[in-house]
Amino acid sequence: MRLEVGQLDVSLSGRQVLRGAGFSLSAGEVVGLLGPNGAGKSTLMRALAGLVTPSAGSMRFGGEDLAALASAGSMRFGGEDLAALDPARRARILAYLPQTRTIGWRLSVRDVVSLGRLPWRRFGARPTHEDAKAVEAALKLMDIAALANRPATELSGGEQARVLAARAVAQATPLLVFDEPASGLDPAHQIMMMEALRRLGTEGRAVFVSLHDLTLAARWCDRVVMLKEGRLVAEGAPHAILTAECLSSVYGVKAHIAKAAGGMILVPTGLTRGDTGP
Repeated sequence: MRLEVGQLDVSLSGRQVLRGAGFSLSAGEVVGLLGPNGAGKSTLMRALAGLVTPSAGSMRFGGEDLAALASAGSMRFGGEDLAALDPARRARILAYLPQTRTIGWRLSVRDVVSLGRLPWRRFGARPTHEDAKAVEAALKLMDIAALANRPATELSGGEQARVLAARAVAQATPLLVFDEPASGLDPAHQIMMMEALRRLGTEGRAVFVSLHDLTLAARWCDRVVMLKEGRLVAEGAPHAILTAECLSSVYGVKAHIAKAAGGMILVPTGLTRGDTGP
């Protein structure tokens, strides 16, 4: 199955955030979404998740006034128009992990992860053996099996982030859209998160993940898509895109770029001066 985004324009509160964004993502791929703050990464992911839709009124998400209008373009996965799907069908196709990851319910970790199985059950139906297997696999994948019986509200922020990532994994959708899943995690769990996403890709899921850590993107993504000021400015294999020239143009930084076992290492070392336009 394949995600195809074509010439997508999105405006928020009358301000155009995405301009003609287009890319594709196939089952089995892990594609990283890169770009500076305000480039439109989260807006693109919200659009895929159905949180940015045509509307004459206003919408709020995480306290933010979206007042959004997806004014042009297309988003299709496996031949289906994502913008036209009802919530139940969308929840069986796409699992979305937003940047804001606070758990407000005093449920056990296992119960929170189990919420990811709801799209696959009739209302009021008891969990099945398949549900239980999916939950246990997600707990193990996100390294939180030992926390399964603890109240999720008593965990650290990084642990809660892994709980919500596990809930999305347990949803067992062919498309995963994760917005900065490594943010707030310690180095070991950042690597664990990327290895988990890589494994899910190997199992045949399509994984779309936004990242700020360039080394994580370079070492674990098959391709990267780079946004700047709402426009797609680069797309391709990490080694072809994450060059000194591109990092200067898009981020306005100098970087030390090296190769090591497993892929590239990129460390920003300073700011570039002068024109940083694409």
